[in-house]
Amino acid sequence: MEKRTPHCPLAKVKALLAEGKVRTTFTALAGGAALGLDFAGMLAVVHALSMADFYKSMTTHADHRVWQDVYRTVVKASRVLSGCI
Repeated sequence: MEKRTPHCPLAKVKALLAEGKVRTTFTALAGGAALGLDFAGMLAVVHALSMADFYKSMTTHADHRVWQDVYRTVVKASRVLSGCI
């Protein structure tokens, strides 16, 4: 399922990042590393996001009740997709 409005307010995500209340998955870390980003670099990308970068909200493949927001931005000349943390 998809929708065109964010499930998580971006300001709330950024506030959680600022408070250090975030976790990541091995898959996310591996994806970031493939783009040349460490965890701090990944956080910097999320901090730099704006609503202009919002693409869509979608449910996860594993559970249709769990929503994730998708943002698109350009980082180091690469197109990057970023989900809600």
